[in-house]
Amino acid sequence: MLKTARITDIAALEAFLGEGIIPLRIRSYIKAYGFDMEFVKFWISETDNKINGVISLFEDSLLFHIGSSADVSEITTFISMLDCSTLSCEKDTAIMFGFRLFTEKQGYVFDGNADTYLAENIDEDAIKSAY
Repeated sequence: MLKTARITDIAALEAFLGEGIIPLRIRSYIKAYGFDMEFVKFWISETDNKINGVISLFEDSLLFHIGSSADVSEITTFISMLDCSTLSCEKDTAIMFGFRLFTEKQGYVFDGNADTYLAENIDEDAIKSAY
């Protein structure tokens, strides 16, 4: 089930997000802007009251971090209704969702871990176009 993320979901969100580029960006948006800004929105996917996915829309950029137990059909339908120009996720998520090399949206998946946390030092080959 998808629902809007709220301040009361912070602990569960932190536990689910873990590490990685996409979770780091989502966590940064939450810490920087919170849940009350017009230009950034957060949704969580739950099964049995346990988070299995987080979706973030920052202006026109959609980020999502999804676990293997998430309802792919529900999330696919939901994100197709959002007005965004880019969509970014991890490689495993892109595979799970069946993203092809060419779609109408631009986006990226992260493949592998960088040796550093500085974005300017991430090897270009580690970031692949999903579309």
